Amino acid sequence: MKPKKSDLAYLRRSCCCSATRKPEHLDGDGQADLTVHGGADKAVYVYPFEHYDYWRDELPGTDLPLGIFGENFTTTGLREEEVNIGDRFHIGTVKLMVTQPRLPCYKLGIRFGQPDMVKRFLTSRRTGFYFRVLQEGEVGAGDTLELVSRDGNNITVANITQLYTREQNNPELFHQAAQLEALPESWRDYFYANAHWRELIDRYHPSILWNDLGYPIGQANEIMAYFYNRVPYGVVNDRFDPGGQLGLHFDFSTPEYSQLTQIESHKWESTRGLGYSFGYNQNDTDLNMISVDELVDLFVDIVSKNGNLLLNIGPKADGSISKVQLERLEGLGKWLDVNGKAIFGSRYWIRAEDLTPERIRVRYTTNKGKLYAILLDEPTFGKVTIPGIILPKKANITMLGVGGKLKWQQYSQNLSITLPHKSLVKKSPAYTLEIGCMPL
Repeated sequence: MKPKKSDLAYLRRSCCCSATRKPEHLDGDGQADLTVHGGADKAVYVYPFEHYDYWRDELPGTDLPLGIFGENFTTTGLREEEVNIGDRFHIGTVKLMVTQPRLPCYKLGIRFGQPDMVKRFLTSRRTGFYFRVLQEGEVGAGDTLELVSRDGNNITVANITQLYTREQNNPELFHQAAQLEALPESWRDYFYANAHWRELIDRYHPSILWNDLGYPIGQANEIMAYFYNRVPYGVVNDRFDPGGQLGLHFDFSTPEYSQLTQIESHKWESTRGLGYSFGYNQNDTDLNMISVDELVDLFVDIVSKNGNLLLNIGPKADGSISKVQLERLEGLGKWLDVNGKAIFGSRYWIRAEDLTPERIRVRYTTNKGKLYAILLDEPTFGKVTIPGIILPKKANITMLGVGGKLKWQQYSQNLSITLPHKSLVKKSPAYTLEIGCMPL
């Protein structure tokens, strides 16, 4: 149905705006918090009179005088499913354009004394809508809103609300809404990004959904539900905002440029760059980038505490990787060529770390029934003593990258291991001892 006329049953304030400024509200109708209320795209709020009967049934005993929903205009014959975004109207000497549905804030619940009023308001699809003022002038109660032109995109106010509340799963409509010029930029950005999320999920079925900066604010639960329904074994990180706060739901956490002090049973992933930038920085040098030794130490420490390392590499404009970054990556790769059994497919042990009497830092991992003790410092003595480890008498110990079994002795709860002669051991950022069975 295409509305041609609508009678104005109620008017709050007069529509008489100063011609020397942008019309952002009706005269005498200022808003306290302009970050969420008012502005050029919310200059006039319209609420259909026909919805009042619905709310009288929903809110028995509640006084519902016209204007109770905060509207400037209470209209008849102008419902959300009949009005397109971008439709233009004329009333009195004022020209108006429909811009968006109303998304109520918590104050609506306070007004009605109903904590769930915001949710009920949205799910009812009786949201009302806003006008932008195209030409300022005057309007009075009883005046008639006349349709001047119908927006050719034919996307109604109700369509936008249904997309927002996920009642419509229509990827094409998401894309159309993202390009709807009459819709405010914040709405278009929202639909554009959401359409991209859905396209990414539908086309590639990624196993990980890695978000940043908390987008989309307060609406991530719909994105995550969409993802889980299509990728049942997928995981999401902790940088989504499902309801006004980051990290209300996640499968793994992502501390940035930081490490944990102890084992975390819930999966986590440390994220950082080789330098201080996420992306290529032409000013990066050896002085401000993590060294190969530091990178290996960091990686081993993270893995010993049940974490992953997400390392950002910034390519140049031509797609090449800078020399200082390549040196770090190649150094880490060479270390993993020798010591990968202690890392790939490994799990954390009952404790993550120790410090030997020789002042050597130790990190532990386990893999296929074996314990790996990774020495982060170069041993300066022919032996190393690892505290708190008791082995069965026939246990075998080797050093990865060096052939032959190592001699060891048990001294109470301390394990003393004779290391290979230094001539047999290549200098390395870290040295891995493979213990062929789990301690007693």
